[in-house]
Amino acid sequence: QTVGFVLGITASLVAAIIFYVLVESRSRELSLYVNPTKTTIVKSGQSSDLHVVYKGQSISTDVTALQVAIWNAGKESIRPEHVISPTVTLATSPRVPILEARIRHVSRPVINIALDTAHLADGSIGVSWKILEHSDGAVIQIILAGPSTVSIRPAGEVEGQRGIKLVADSTKEWRVIPFSVVGFLWTFALPIVMLRLAKAFPRSWKAPLFSLIYVLFFVGAIWVLEWLFRGNGVPFRFD
Repeated sequence: QTVGFVLGITASLVAAIIFYVLVESRSRELSLYVNPTKTTIVKSGQSSDLHVVYKGQSISTDVTALQVAIWNAGKESIRPEHVISPTVTLATSPRVPILEARIRHVSRPVINIALDTAHLADGSIGVSWKILEHSDGAVIQIILAGPSTVSIRPAGEVEGQRGIKLVADSTKEWRVIPFSVVGFLWTFALPIVMLRLAKAFPRSWKAPLFSLIYVLFFVGAIWVLEWLFRGNGVPFRFD
């Protein structure tokens, strides 16, 4: 039984690696990260000799500058034909006018990433590109007529992906310890405990229990592989 258990665990691990390499790792994952560090250029209601005029009209609200990063966190490239929605847009939330939007950094010039600024007054910009391979993307600076509480939300659909991923944190360091503990318990400790408990059950129960152990190990191995090899960090630095 011990030999069979070891062989089963080994087979599950190999299957998990093959599944991850052939299926999970070959995915598209268009992601957006909003840098929480924002700059208030003009604060409304305060005495100042600085006045902002946008298209001939004076701006009486706060003026805030922020930066966002948009990139492909998946291993499969994203081309224009993979965008199944009319376009990929970034919009202010709540809706306030965008005064200016420009690209600050790009991963590679050949990706030809560009902005459609036709709807700035509506608080929306379009983003297009020639190709986004793994970690390809750009940092976009947005100056908007609103307070620093205004954020940016993505909209659009990419083939094989349900909505654009909004990354909540640019790093995953704070999750390393709890994930390592849970991953170890799920992948190794739980099957061992279940193996010991299986000795107390009748022989007719052992086959289903061993099957359950293999499934738990398979799921745990996929979980660990997902954590180790799919980076959640933003591949760009902000100014």
